[in-house]
Amino acid sequence: MPFFARDNSQALAPNNALASPHDPTTDPLAPDLLPDDSLDPVFTEETLYALTLALPSQELQTDEQKIRRQAAAFSALRSFDAQHPSEAMLATHAVVAHHFALECYRRAARSSQTSNLNTRLLGSAAMLSRTMGGMLASLDQRQDDPIWVGPPGPR
Repeated sequence: MPFFARDNSQALAPNNALASPHDPTTDPLAPDLLPDDSLDPVFTEETLYALTLALPSQELQTDEQKIRRQAAAFSALRSFDAQHPSEAMLATHAVVAHHFALECYRRAARSSQTSNLNTRLLGSAAMLSRTMGGMLASLDQRQDDPIWVGPPGPR
């Protein structure tokens, strides 16, 4: 079963405030009570919460746009089919790197600043893209099946 297969659509509270993560000290499924390599719901919730906080924020986004951005990040994370916490961490890093690379590209495209700043933004975007590639390569090495980045269906 994939690590992020559970429905986490309630990660944002109804008023669009970030929901607080589970309290590991009172949660009956705290990590020290679970057997090794089991899917820890506390870790899952904490990872999704951290991902939500790590996404680049755009001040002018509507509540609907923020929810869509979070849903897209969760969907990307689930697509990596992480089976263990270490795979989930690599996948989360790849998703965050992807979002920040796109943010750098967006800022460079809309910038009326100096060409030096645009060059730095494009350099950061390229570095983040390489970081994402490295995370995907590491994740690919940990999983039995290689990651397929392409259209759905048979390979």
